[in-house]
Amino acid sequence: MATDTPRSGTPDVRGHVVALDGLRFLAAAVVLVGHCFNVIAIPESVQKLVRETPLVVFINGYGAVHLFFVLSGFVLAGSADRVRERIDLVQFYVRRVLRIHPPYVYALVVAWLASFVYDVSQSAGAVTPYLMKRASVHLTPEELVSFFLYPSDAKLQLGPAWTLAIEMHFSFLLPLMLWVTRRSHWSVLIVLSLFALFDGHRLWEPLDYAIFFSLGVAIFQERDRLQRLADALSSAVRFVAVGASLLVFAAPWLLDIVYEAGFAYSPWGTAVSAVGAGLLLWNSLCFDGVSRLLAHPSLAYGGRISYSFYLLHYPVMILCSQTLRAPLTAFDTVAYLASVFLLTFGAAALSFYVIERPSIRAGNALCRAISRRTSATPQFSRLGA
Repeated sequence: MATDTPRSGTPDVRGHVVALDGLRFLAAAVVLVGHCFNVIAIPESVQKLVRETPLVVFINGYGAVHLFFVLSGFVLAGSADRVRERIDLVQFYVRRVLRIHPPYVYALVVAWLASFVYDVSQSAGAVTPYLMKRASVHLTPEELVSFFLYPSDAKLQLGPAWTLAIEMHFSFLLPLMLWVTRRSHWSVLIVLSLFALFDGHRLWEPLDYAIFFSLGVAIFQERDRLQRLADALSSAVRFVAVGASLLVFAAPWLLDIVYEAGFAYSPWGTAVSAVGAGLLLWNSLCFDGVSRLLAHPSLAYGGRISYSFYLLHYPVMILCSQTLRAPLTAFDTVAYLASVFLLTFGAAALSFYVIERPSIRAGNALCRAISRRTSATPQFSRLGA
């Protein structure tokens, strides 16, 4: 039905979809809860109740990372779609590097400084070996500087940053992936990605994650058709579709196709998780009720700071775990989760204003300078459209 107000899942004049900010924040929150669930010595009965029921949606941190990757594929396809000249490609890469790298370096330094005071010796019995291993990491200054060059988990000094290497790899590959679809079809990317995922030779491990970015590209290219499909569904069917999407998102756990709890999915688990993430992105973009909810100002603001939230929850989580003592009560668990969430939110807001926003502006300024420098010279040759 036509309305006088724009859909929440519709891009604004800059191509920005506010609803995706809210989705990104919820995914970051799931990562935080999932990590906290891994570090607290929760009774086995409770672990089983959560991990073997649909409640696993709330702690499915690895699946939330997959959702990040699908989101990146969608958003980057929108940016790369505007690339027509080689200078546009240079600007695309400049903006992307300055979007990812400065906040990563900042978060790594914060985690390294925090590790000077990591001490969970008094929390034995309240925390898991997963936490104790990470709390024991402290890089030498020389090691720290070496990890400034390219994103990584820095020997677990900043555990979540392993995903940034994947993001950076596919940021460089995305224009090529889009170029392939312009000369063939997005299904070619999906087929190639599935081949890389199920091929036992694993020539390059990051290709295991190509399916997520390829799916994001496919959703971008089919967004109008997907919107028409959503518009044809009744409210009741949409409600059922959202529930089904969440079940598919949780299915790798429910079907026991996870290699190691919280860390890796089997190839089939990865493929199923990609479908779940793609369905959730479709729901968020095209189901007006879902997109309006996700575009709520509080969730949208959380989405704007979600990158720093994702990175900084790791040192905050370890620092807060030092206050835990065995045996844990339900109140202790809730208080721990609330403390980690609120402190991370505050740290992320600070990082956004001090690091993220200036680095975004620096990227834009550098791109304007590049554009001015080349405007008086012959144009770069056009890229194939």
